[in-house]
Amino acid sequence: MKEHFSKQEWQLYILGEYDETQESKMEDHLYTCDDCLSVYMDLLEQVDVGTTEPVSFVESIMTKVEPIAKAHQQLHMKSDMKTNELKSKKKKGASRKQTFLHYILAASLTFILMTSGIFEDIAEGAHQEQVEREVVMATKEPAVSERVLDKISQVFDQMINTERGKQHESE
Repeated sequence: MKEHFSKQEWQLYILGEYDETQESKMEDHLYTCDDCLSVYMDLLEQVDVGTTEPVSFVESIMTKVEPIAKAHQQLHMKSDMKTNELKSKKKKGASRKQTFLHYILAASLTFILMTSGIFEDIAEGAHQEQVEREVVMATKEPAVSERVLDKISQVFDQMINTERGKQHESE
């Protein structure tokens, strides 16, 4: 087996000038030889990947394709604009109908509740509840904390009174 392949051989390999058996040998060599692999990679970087077609051929195709592409783009823009206009009209109509429906529903519900007297019952219930709280508060015994504070106040008052009494006796 050959030690290394030359740059010219690698260039011919890249261009596809060898038969399959020679290409196979060169590929196997790339797996085992780092030097040839780096030469091969350098040559690959230098290869022009551009088209091999003449510039005039490419330009003639592009001049034929560009007007078709522009017409296609304009057609899509017009159809998109029409679609958006239809959608916005449908949304406006649907939005108005929905708003009107909500208004009718709210007005109907308010009318039904007012004629049934439920608002009066709610108002009377709140007033009755307030009256009941006032009665309970008036008849209810003081809370434990209030009683404890009252007792402490009484003890302090007694202590102050006894101190005053002692001061008057000593004078």
